[in-house]
Amino acid sequence: MHMNKDLSRLGVKHTVIVFGSINMDLVVQSPRLPVPGETLLGRGFFTAPGGKGANQAVALARLGVPTQIVGRVGGDSFGSELVNSLQIAGVRTEHVLVDRAASSGVAAIAVDDTGENQIIVVPGANGRVDETDVERLLHLLPSASALLLQFEIPMSAVVSAAQAAHSAGVPVILDPAPAQLDVPAELYSLVKLQQTATRLGISMEELILMGVEEVLNQPEETFQGTVDYVLKKNAELYQRLA
Repeated sequence: MHMNKDLSRLGVKHTVIVFGSINMDLVVQSPRLPVPGETLLGRGFFTAPGGKGANQAVALARLGVPTQIVGRVGGDSFGSELVNSLQIAGVRTEHVLVDRAASSGVAAIAVDDTGENQIIVVPGANGRVDETDVERLLHLLPSASALLLQFEIPMSAVVSAAQAAHSAGVPVILDPAPAQLDVPAELYSLVKLQQTATRLGISMEELILMGVEEVLNQPEETFQGTVDYVLKKNAELYQRLA
């Protein structure tokens, strides 16, 4: 079953805020991946808006959830394309900063005929997200249902955003990717739900649509039952979509 209906009526009463990365993917297709020092003739090239933060925001907006993203793009043509693509998807972008001192974030991706890939990510403006971006986030939290975070922006900004949301009583959902070796211990005390959706084989967007307040506002002593609870809510969601 494809979740392509308007699901905004299923429990998200306020805006979901994504605080994170916005990238342009530069994809090269070739029969195989090159070895070091080798030049290959490719067979295709395309660009595609991406970034873990932007992908989350677009997925939610396409499902009918009011969504706003806070982040940065560079003062280049990619930056304009990225903001435009978010707006077309229905994501509010007024808090995306155009950082003219940096390029937009890019991911250079080589893909072979078997689906294997090699990826080099250049953070660009994403790597410059800092406390000034968190300050823009603060004004949005009073009307937010949840804050979504990832690890494609500086860790200091991730922790600061989580602290701000926690202080405002807004549930924080963390996609702990790309994997990081030195995640501050304090972050885990601010994030109530980290990988439940992954363990269940569903997306975080689906988890939010099940009713993020219901899932995340359970007392700590009953949180161990979250997986069973979410499975039940997931079944209810699909019954309502059938």
